[in-house]
Amino acid sequence: VPGTSARRRKGQHATDLFTAAAVSRIAEHDTTQPMFLYLAYTAPHSPLEPDPEVLETRNSHIADPGRRRYAAMVTHMDDGVGRIVEELKAAGMWDNTVLMFMSDHGAALLQDCWDSVGGSNLPYRDGKISYFEGGIKSPAFIWSSWLEKTEIRTSSAVLHVVDVFPLLLAIAEDRVGGTVSEVFQQKDTSQEEHLSRRHL
Repeated sequence: VPGTSARRRKGQHATDLFTAAAVSRIAEHDTTQPMFLYLAYTAPHSPLEPDPEVLETRNSHIADPGRRRYAAMVTHMDDGVGRIVEELKAAGMWDNTVLMFMSDHGAALLQDCWDSVGGSNLPYRDGKISYFEGGIKSPAFIWSSWLEKTEIRTSSAVLHVVDVFPLLLAIAEDRVGGTVSEVFQQKDTSQEEHLSRRHL
């Protein structure tokens, strides 16, 4: 967290530090200028060391110890994302924001890779470090007030993290009155349908 000494940070959970840094950046930002904020939480990741309060008060109903610890770390991260959204609203930036949430791979399932396996990639096979779908697929979503206010839409098309950069550029270009590249103007979904039928 900017401006906070290492001594003062000692004993704080990493998830809280990441959240505080993001909230601080938003609070200090000049809203007349654009902002790009990339936040890479380390939760949920090995070692599975959840906040004790989150673990005991909000995830105690989960019987399996590994899954309970994993879920507590996800809960903690979710709280952090909520704090960031609230700060964006308080700064008057929420209605001019594109929020994307994604992961880099599926959950780890190897006992010797993590101290306690708590994730699941079902119904897909395998997990992290595997080229099967359980290793390379993960949930993702995008939200913005600019999106059409219709029903929630889902896509089964193949998307990789390298696709995010041109997508955000196209969104920003369109927002400031420029011309969105042809690939994002196309309404033809044949490629999406083709990709969704492919077996990885």
